Amino acid sequence: MRTITTISAILIVSAILLSAIKILPDIKVLFHKNDFINTMLKYQLFALIIAFFVLFITLKISPNSKTLLSFGNLSVFPQKELWLGINGTSTW
Repeated sequence: MRTITTISAILIVSAILLSAIKILPDIKVLFHKNDFINTMLKYQLFALIIAFFVLFITLKISPNSKTLLSFGNLSVFPQKELWLGINGTSTW
C-alpha cells in the first residue's frame, strides 16, 4: 500500500510542478521588477511549498523516516573517497 501511495504522490507532485507554467502567470505577485527573475522566484517559492507538502505527507505515511532528517556531526572527518576527491584528512 505504501508503494502505491508513494508512486501516486510522485506522479501528482510531478504533474503539479509541470503544470506550474499554467498556474504561475495567474499569481500576480511582484518579487522583482525584472520579469524573468520574478517568474523564477515565483517558481522557486512554488516548488518550495510543494517540497514542504511532500515532506509533510512523507512524515505522515512513514513517521520513522524523520530519523533521516538530521544534519549529523559536521566536525567528523569523512572516510577516504578518492573518486569524489575526498582525501579523508579534512572536515566537511
